Amino acid sequence: DLFNLFDDQKSNDFLDLISSQVEICLYQNEVNQATVMADKLMQVEESYPRIYAIQSRIAAHKGEIDLAVEHLHKAIQSYKQHFGNHESKSLPVYFRKIINQNSIAEAWLTLGEFQKAIEIWKQMYAVIKTQPLFTWRYLYALITGAEAQQNANILRITTHKPGSEFISGEFYTTAETLINNLVNILPQEQFICLKARTESAFTGKWPLNLNVDAC
Repeated sequence: DLFNLFDDQKSNDFLDLISSQVEICLYQNEVNQATVMADKLMQVEESYPRIYAIQSRIAAHKGEIDLAVEHLHKAIQSYKQHFGNHESKSLPVYFRKIINQNSIAEAWLTLGEFQKAIEIWKQMYAVIKTQPLFTWRYLYALITGAEAQQNANILRITTHKPGSEFISGEFYTTAETLINNLVNILPQEQFICLKARTESAFTGKWPLNLNVDAC
């Protein structure tokens, strides 16, 4: 039990470790396990930005949208209180600030607020391009936003759509840059499928040289 590894369970190191474990569960769609861990974490410390952001994602997964938005607003307010606009020369503090930004971006993405999520990841990527997690999530947001816009165009949806910029050449170029940064990180099969999904998301056509069932 990770909760027994730290004597000081209110330390930022502990909060970030458990928060990361919960987020891994959410990446794997293990919402029930994430909920158990997040609820236990809330009993230790509820005011940390990542914890609010995680609670927002869990609520959104359960269809409790109003509660998800409430938690997200608390996450943003808590982030401002913890980190504000001050810059720190301490690498651990700086990375803690970035990982909290990532959690807030994830919460926006879970709510389908693609623009707000991407804006955060864009700012993060501008200053730190060497973290595969952030690169992958920025790319994922661009891909899912493009897919949502393609679907909106097909179904002629005029409201609650990401926006035409999500299938623009600018966004496509950014996505290609991001995926190329992952070429030596991902297994070859996953990289090929992710590259194909990127092309499909922005062009509306799956690559003819790759069987869609293979991905």
